[in-house]
Amino acid sequence: MNYNPLLELVEKAERIEALAAAELYSHTPPDFAAEIGVKSQWFGASLALAAHHIDWTLFNRVFPLGLDHPVTEHFIDDLCAFFAGNANPVHAFQLTPLAQPHHAADWLKARGYRHRDNWTRLVRDGSPPHVIASDLDVEIITAEQAEVFAHTMNRAFGAPEALAKWFTPLVGRPNWHHVMAFDGDHPAATAALFIDGDVGWLGFAGTLPKYRGLGAQSLLIHKRIEIGRQHGVKQFVAEVVEDTPERRNPSDHNLRRLGFQEIYKRANWAKA
Repeated sequence: MNYNPLLELVEKAERIEALAAAELYSHTPPDFAAEIGVKSQWFGASLALAAHHIDWTLFNRVFPLGLDHPVTEHFIDDLCAFFAGNANPVHAFQLTPLAQPHHAADWLKARGYRHRDNWTRLVRDGSPPHVIASDLDVEIITAEQAEVFAHTMNRAFGAPEALAKWFTPLVGRPNWHHVMAFDGDHPAATAALFIDGDVGWLGFAGTLPKYRGLGAQSLLIHKRIEIGRQHGVKQFVAEVVEDTPERRNPSDHNLRRLGFQEIYKRANWAKA
């Protein structure tokens, strides 16, 4: 088989995001898991996520698909059964351009799924980031500050307060690095870095409305790159909702300003 560097990069990027998501789901407090209907399951190298009472694709999806080996109709039916029994109606199959076979989307269409939108995958190398100037301060967050992090992120996303329980257990865990921007003593923004080997995944980025447009996320991207470099990270990956003229996404621009480049769009195939 011929070596395909793009396939290797896509597999690496998808894998670390899946590992980070698996950590979140596997450390869900039991009472919260029962209340929200949280469940995850590996189907080979694909991770299926469900949160029955949360109508966000972020928490109800399956990826990666068709990278380590081609998917089959039987495989898709198994995933459909998982979603039917566990997920919110707002759920998605996430397909990269390299997913095999290329006609897998036709099988999804036949089962009532439609292409709804895309997420953009961005990557950067481990080179030093350029200096970011801001009046905000950045702090590395410890387990003792987990609730502050989780509640701030919830407020930034406009999520139900109960969701804070879900994110608190990850703060201070091995391979995780949580950071926040502050205006004096006032929390302004959150972000996290998950490391697996020499790859780092950036996520959990949220800024309170009062502090948007002040460079908080650029600061936190810069800080996470610095932390990753100290831990031997040679490649950083992130994903954002596609930036379009109809739906602008500042996160996309923030990442690109700090050296991230787009490598593909991942399509969301959904029923709702």
